[in-house]
Amino acid sequence: MKPKPLDPKPQDDLFKIRLDDLVDKSHALVRMAGVMHWDLLDDELGAEFCATAGAPALPTRLMAGLMYLQHTYNLSDEVVVERWVESPYFQYFCGQTFSRHQLPCHPTSLTRWRQRIGEAGCEWLLTLTIEAALKLKVITNTSLKRVVVDTTVQEKNIRFPTDSHLYNQMRKAVKQIKGYLGRVLRDLQRQEDQQDIGLTDRQCDRLEQAQRLLKQTKKSKNKLYSLHEPHVDCISKGKAHKRYEFGVKASIATTAKEAFIVGARSYAGNLYDGHTLKDQLEQVSVLTNKTPQTCYVDRGYRGHGVENTRIIIAGQKRGISNTEQRWLKRRNSIEPIIGHLKADGRMRRCYLKGVQGDALNVLLCACGQNLRKLLKWLCWDKIYGLLLRQFNRIGLRYAVTVGQQPFLMA
Repeated sequence: MKPKPLDPKPQDDLFKIRLDDLVDKSHALVRMAGVMHWDLLDDELGAEFCATAGAPALPTRLMAGLMYLQHTYNLSDEVVVERWVESPYFQYFCGQTFSRHQLPCHPTSLTRWRQRIGEAGCEWLLTLTIEAALKLKVITNTSLKRVVVDTTVQEKNIRFPTDSHLYNQMRKAVKQIKGYLGRVLRDLQRQEDQQDIGLTDRQCDRLEQAQRLLKQTKKSKNKLYSLHEPHVDCISKGKAHKRYEFGVKASIATTAKEAFIVGARSYAGNLYDGHTLKDQLEQVSVLTNKTPQTCYVDRGYRGHGVENTRIIIAGQKRGISNTEQRWLKRRNSIEPIIGHLKADGRMRRCYLKGVQGDALNVLLCACGQNLRKLLKWLCWDKIYGLLLRQFNRIGLRYAVTVGQQPFLMA
């Protein structure tokens, strides 16, 4: 059934503590909870749940808040529900009125909720962070006209030989294991033909993977690297410390001025970077309701085929004004954002299963990075305001001295 609604103004309880009386109203999470447009999630994600069948689902704000907190602080499903019990600020952010000492839900409920909302639901979560940034004036509508796009590799949680010792051990065992696999596969095929047994789709897929594994050689294309993650590709990005990475390609789009994430997608298969640019810009247009006018990319995007947005490639000299050359220097601002997604977020290694898991993890990591930036902004906005007021006073005194109009900083 539809998610349970949260009571906005519940009656006071003599034996329970209200979180309003417990938390500091100036805390970043408390202020962030008031900025987010939670009702929009109820309207958009409620369509994913049946209105009549089954038990009522958990409140949307509770589950969405847990997702935000999990990827903001780089926590697992089990740890985030445990931290939720310990922290009143986590509970307040998720819409609770009274302090609770029980787990909000079972950790597996987060997995099922992710699968239920899908990639479209996670895009709504990212949209909420963009709207919150606009409301807090961390970014402006003008900032959405110029974006920076780049790709990286999101590695999958698979095991593979990473050094020469493991590789030599693997070479000795591969021939013997292939012999075992061939015998078992041929025996299964004989038994299937003799007994005329109908195999399920899962069994047929596993036999197809076995045949594919037996036929592949050193120079084969589209190799099978993992049985439980058959879509994983071997991608080389030219890194000196890591020549090959096993996972999927992820595309990230940020504003050129503030380096705020406005788009994130994953692509199964080792696609050329230029072939992913059109889809990425379309996602940015959908999430922000504005089509970017200018996009700054590196040289790997040559031959992109995008017409609606002007694409400026790093190193380009002809047809670029001095202003655009200065903006092109901001293209490198996306590199530390990707580093934060992997170091501070959960993008270094994806633990979610399948192609859908890759797409969800990229979007949720982008939500976590945006929330980290917004929370840091809320923590320091008072100091920023004091500095701006001092700058305005200095500008006013200077203007009075030289007889010009004073400049004011917003």
